[in-house]
Amino acid sequence: SFTLIEQSQLVRLGYNAHLARGLTSRRSAQQPAATPPARVLIRASELREMASGVELHDSLALIEDSQFSELQQYGLDLSASRVGIARNRISDVRNHSGIRLRDGSAGLITDNLIGSVGKAAIEAQLQGGALALQNNRIGGTGASAIVLTGSPQQPAEGLLVAGNLIGNSQGSGIDGQHIGRALIIDNRISGNPEKSMSATELAAELGMSESRFSRFFHRATGNTYTDFVNQVRINRACQLLMSTDRYVTNICYDVGFNNVANFNRRFLELKGVTPSEFRKQAESRFGG
Repeated sequence: SFTLIEQSQLVRLGYNAHLARGLTSRRSAQQPAATPPARVLIRASELREMASGVELHDSLALIEDSQFSELQQYGLDLSASRVGIARNRISDVRNHSGIRLRDGSAGLITDNLIGSVGKAAIEAQLQGGALALQNNRIGGTGASAIVLTGSPQQPAEGLLVAGNLIGNSQGSGIDGQHIGRALIIDNRISGNPEKSMSATELAAELGMSESRFSRFFHRATGNTYTDFVNQVRINRACQLLMSTDRYVTNICYDVGFNNVANFNRRFLELKGVTPSEFRKQAESRFGG
């Protein structure tokens, strides 16, 4: 079968507490296993005020340039499917995640804007196939921004997480369990740097020794993992120094440092001035 939703608007399907899904596709029990997957194309459309925007099983789907908002459960819920999800906006998902992939779903998720969701922006239960998460902008999640879970018996491989901008999540920027091999590069994590995973935790999740992970990270980014985390934390401190009146000591702890002397030393190394001098210069420059 082939389903096309293009330049369409689907709003408030169902009634009261019994809202429906915008689109559902599932292979019936009577169909043989060799039945080709359903093909779905959603383009330049808006789906809002419903239980979930899209729930697909056993499908080949391309979802692009669309908006999904004011949803109860999920923006996109994809099971045993191959997907391309690009340039969509997903927001105001109350109870669960913006995008959920499960039962071996795989594909490319790129250039999406995902924010104000109850749990993760992207939740992937990895059981097979390659998955790439690239250049997505994520903010305002009620849990970790990206949650990746493999099987203890068969850790997930074929995973790329690159170029994503992650901010203001209530958990880690990227949370992974039972991941056998993954390439995680050039992601920017801000607004929650104090919850960034340590090199030891990341190495363990990726099935690497800490020394091997350190070499891998430096080769991929040109920085040590510690230097990268410090840069993220200092950049966040600069934002707080310019936009709030909080004491320097409080900002030190807000961004994840445990020692004020170390914070001041790292700040001076990266910015060439102390935090107090930086705030004075910003006030002079911007008329604070």
